[in-house]
Amino acid sequence: MDDWNPMSQVTKEKEQLITDVLLSMRIEAKEISERNLLLVPAIVDVSSKMLLEFPPNIRDAKLMRQKAVALPVSSDGQAAAWGSLLAAEFEEADEQDIGQQVRDMGLALVVRSDGSIVRRGVGRPQWKVVFDETDD
Repeated sequence: MDDWNPMSQVTKEKEQLITDVLLSMRIEAKEISERNLLLVPAIVDVSSKMLLEFPPNIRDAKLMRQKAVALPVSSDGQAAAWGSLLAAEFEEADEQDIGQQVRDMGLALVVRSDGSIVRRGVGRPQWKVVFDETDD
């Protein structure tokens, strides 16, 4: 299909999921900062294993400029690397029979600033649980 537009796949529901996570981060900003946590918001096309661009209303939102938001580099090579990493998370969810739930609610990977993954979860992170796990 010559006129395929990846932006058409970024539904209002996906936009709302990202906004909800970013708002929850703002509420918990102090504790997130104290634990040196980052969240990498991304929209991935699982079939092509590529990151999709954020719609302008998300990309330019003040919420995206929080200190704990780490945006993936958008160069072609980096987009492919991030896309492969995130697509693998969705494939693993499929193997665990929660693939549709992850597609509906989103997938949250919370990482430390050194890149180590703290927690994987479906939907908006339950920050209190994340904090309890990072305090151990």
